[in-house]
Amino acid sequence: MRRRPSERGTGPRCIIAVSGVDGSGKSSLVTGLTSELQRAGAASEVVWFRPGMGMGWLDAPARAVKRLLRQPEAPAITRAGTGDVPRSRRGPLGYAWCLLVTAVYVRHVTSALRRAEGVVVCDRYVLDAFVTLRVFYAGVDVALAERLVRALLPEPDVAFYLAVPAEVAHARKPLDMIGEAAVRAQLDAYDAELPVHPRIVVLDGTADPEELVSAAWSVVRPLLRKDAA
Repeated sequence: MRRRPSERGTGPRCIIAVSGVDGSGKSSLVTGLTSELQRAGAASEVVWFRPGMGMGWLDAPARAVKRLLRQPEAPAITRAGTGDVPRSRRGPLGYAWCLLVTAVYVRHVTSALRRAEGVVVCDRYVLDAFVTLRVFYAGVDVALAERLVRALLPEPDVAFYLAVPAEVAHARKPLDMIGEAAVRAQLDAYDAELPVHPRIVVLDGTADPEELVSAAWSVVRPLLRKDAA
């Protein structure tokens, strides 16, 4: 397994990616895997980022632009999947914002990976970034943003996708600001992207959580042994 040099850490020994729509059970699987890693004596860290998070001072000018466009200041993700694309996510303005969001996302993730040591478990990773860009930035061409993500983020050593029906995911998080239309749109995007990533291990997100952890751990454990050897 590849090691990535870092100024403050040795870089991750192994990257595990856990992907899926909100309500698919990612957090439970991540918690279970980190517990198994701890029992195995392997240091681990969890990295959790998605495009649009951690924009910092850029949020203020973004709100100002929304006001100029007479657009509601509520997060645009509340309308995702409905076909109602905000003006701020169309045309040159939407394109520039999408690239900026992508750059911030990549910087956050790469910085976290450089600081990390041991096994890194990513709650969302490259597959989820693609889906987020396609669904929540549907008004622009996201091809360049996807190329940046693909080029700048290292391949995971193992990746899991938790598959669930839309109604199950939505029922698990009924108060989430992302509505069922967005959940369905994301699931369609995952289904379209999965064939491009044949190495991703698909798990049934409706299965018993302990069974899911056991199934995922059976894939991760041999990788740790191989690395130790």
